[in-house]
Amino acid sequence: MQNLIKKLRKELYSKPSPGKILNDMMDKKLKEFAKQHRHDEEALWIGSYLADMKITEALETGDITKHVPMASKYARQIFKQYSIPEDKQEIILEIIEKHHEPGPYEHIETRLFVNADCFKFLEPKGAFHLFGAMYGRTNQDFDGSMQYVMFKAKEKYSLVDLDEKTKEEAEELYARLKWMFDRIGVKEAVPEVYQKS
Repeated sequence: MQNLIKKLRKELYSKPSPGKILNDMMDKKLKEFAKQHRHDEEALWIGSYLADMKITEALETGDITKHVPMASKYARQIFKQYSIPEDKQEIILEIIEKHHEPGPYEHIETRLFVNADCFKFLEPKGAFHLFGAMYGRTNQDFDGSMQYVMFKAKEKYSLVDLDEKTKEEAEELYARLKWMFDRIGVKEAVPEVYQKS
């Protein structure tokens, strides 16, 4: 299973989205959280690398929300190819399919990933990286790029629930981002890529 984890990590890192900076931030935070809780390490890392594996492909369709079902489908192919036990499959699929939803979750692994994934959009480094990616790579205008960052920060802040210390850390980071957002003067809106057709 360690070879599969390394393969999935390499594959995720080879894609433009989420990108090395955001991937590194998630990795670091997930390692921090994982040390504090008993969990299935293999299922956690497989699910974590698969969760956002199909963002690039979903963006190409014009609907980023498709990355979840696309990743879920890809995971099922991996399960067959690598004979992943059913108990691990259940954890992996929950990580993928629920990582944009509030808890409760059936598995601690999902909660660990969801919380770690949130911080990559709450930390200034992640927020600025996301803005740069949206403004530079997608050629969006300033307002559209800023609305995307604001949307992701708000979405992820609302999902942090690991423990009181983690919630306090998220609240402080979000308050700092909000302070900047309020001074930029861009109206909060759901980015086009998240709007249902």
